Amino acid sequence: MNLIKRKNLHLTLVRHGESVWNKENLFTGWEDVGLTEKGEQEAALGGQLLAQKGLNYNVGYTSFLRRAQDTYRSITDELRRQSGRTGHRVALMRRPNRQERARPWTTRSCPGD
Repeated sequence: MNLIKRKNLHLTLVRHGESVWNKENLFTGWEDVGLTEKGEQEAALGGQLLAQKGLNYNVGYTSFLRRAQDTYRSITDELRRQSGRTGHRVALMRRPNRQERARPWTTRSCPGD
């Protein structure tokens, strides 16, 4: 096995910004709902904070869900804007999780309401 030795490798895990159903206190599951305005702002802020740390990325992984992809795009757009690397594109890797299934309870309110 040929191992590549690199310094300063970073793994950053990010959850999507507030979704429409999060705002309505509904469990979203695999339902494909978009971000609220607040969720878009949260994603942009995440990109700003990562840029302030001086982090650069070559690849990003996300699900096929719109809220995850919109969060990813907002973060990478902000990273490009903050770094001045407007032509730099971070490769997007999307992979569906075929073992997950939407359940009938995905539209019900969160427990404890």
